[in-house]
Amino acid sequence: MKRGLKGFQAIADSMMLMKKEEGVKNRLWVRGRRMADNEYVVEVDVTKPGVVSLMDAEDAVSRTTPERRGIMDLLEDGSIWTVPDLADALGKSESSVRQSLFRMVKDGQVERVKRGHYQRVMTDNPIDFDV
Repeated sequence: MKRGLKGFQAIADSMMLMKKEEGVKNRLWVRGRRMADNEYVVEVDVTKPGVVSLMDAEDAVSRTTPERRGIMDLLEDGSIWTVPDLADALGKSESSVRQSLFRMVKDGQVERVKRGHYQRVMTDNPIDFDV
């Protein structure tokens, strides 16, 4: 809280928080009194200065390939999977699964725990705004 010159008090009624990590798409969390809580994926086009793309995070996930959705389904519970195990479960080659995982790490959907071991990035409640 901040106290003004005349004794009025003010608090923020909306908040925006951006998480930026190298090699991962930026995430923007928004919460406010007059807006719905939401999560967005923010992309900056370096070839076009000043051009920023803002996409609802659920839309970004829904645009994924069937192979990515299969991987996300297997990693749903937060368990750690290896590339060979994922490939066997999906009926795909290890190289195609490895390529999908590489892109998914870059997009911030999964994280590499250690060499050849992957886990889903949990973003359900990334920040507790209720302080």
